[in-house]
Amino acid sequence: MKSTPKFKKVHWLYLLILTIALVLVLEGIARVGLYLYFSPYSTNHENQSYSYFAADSATIYGNRPFYLELNHQFQFNELGAKVLPKDVWMPQKKADDYWVFLFGGSSMAGMGANQYGGEWFDITGVLDHPVDETIGYYLEEYLSEKMPDKHVKVFNFAISGAGIYQSRQKYLQVIQQYQPDFVISMDGMNEPCELAPEQTSKAYFENEWKKHPANNEPLVSNFKKMRFSALYWCASKWLYHTRESNKREERLSQLHQNQTKWLDTNPSPIPRKEIDSTAVIRAVNIYEEQSLLFHEALKENNHQGLLFVQPYLAFRDTISLNPTEKALYHYYLQEKWDHERVFFFQEAYQRLKLNDLAIPLTQLHHYSEPLFVDYCHFTNEANKHIAELFGKHLIKALNRIK
Repeated sequence: MKSTPKFKKVHWLYLLILTIALVLVLEGIARVGLYLYFSPYSTNHENQSYSYFAADSATIYGNRPFYLELNHQFQFNELGAKVLPKDVWMPQKKADDYWVFLFGGSSMAGMGANQYGGEWFDITGVLDHPVDETIGYYLEEYLSEKMPDKHVKVFNFAISGAGIYQSRQKYLQVIQQYQPDFVISMDGMNEPCELAPEQTSKAYFENEWKKHPANNEPLVSNFKKMRFSALYWCASKWLYHTRESNKREERLSQLHQNQTKWLDTNPSPIPRKEIDSTAVIRAVNIYEEQSLLFHEALKENNHQGLLFVQPYLAFRDTISLNPTEKALYHYYLQEKWDHERVFFFQEAYQRLKLNDLAIPLTQLHHYSEPLFVDYCHFTNEANKHIAELFGKHLIKALNRIK
């Protein structure tokens, strides 16, 4: 017996209703599951639907409060400091506490090799450092040993991609609620290395934020979908995590091959290039000006602090290179040499040291152990060494005051 058109219509209607009901049930299960999963971390699927960057009225962009990294290597606390997962609330400061606030960019934050801007990760294979392998963690360990009468706590407010303008703004923002005993900021890499007449640091970073993938398609639409649907969130995150994990494993499987390729490469002589030295000097002037403003802010708020200019791969002492870092250096010389950035750092190192505004970490260019995992980010060993350098400078500064 053949089914009538009316029967077919009812059949498809029932199927549609059942499908919708099933999707709603799965959505409900996903929402409950994500609530139970994220609530111990004081976050939720809506907050986790976005990039870990968030727009900020003071710093233009910053770390999204309470955001939990996918593999649980770190979380951002209520003020955007990088912390161990679940440690998201700022404590009440006690009489014997000694608080150090860190500011800067991705090098201070603990980023590993850049995975998206070239072959850096393909040569070194270093992922982002977990919290217990960052400069902040090692600095807390070092100071705790050197200051046994104090309960030392280091808060790392560094923002990937941030320049000294944002470091200063973040400092001013945080001290509205909490007072540090010492402040350290390490900057340089993210400063604009060229500026047009009348262009400011703020305008430069505002433009960079507008161009950021998190503010543009297709990510914007995907964020909205994930925020609207917990079920879509689960599917999207699973697909993304699976795809990225597979890509990463494939790249890591070719690590030795890529290291050998660049280690055996004899880089061509770097051709001379005409650069707009006026634009670079203008950028250095702005960096110097922002450093001075940071010092004035510290003085105005009665805080002790030090500013540092970070090292850069172009100036690495080649005698100190192990095979992996030598391959990295060859790749940089052959493919990524940046005339403007090199000139910027040369001027900044000299100028800020001469005017006693910042301490250039140029001695690190001669560090005998592996230093870089790309053009500016550090190995775990280097993070520990830099933390000790910061600690020694901090104690020296305190002894001068006494």
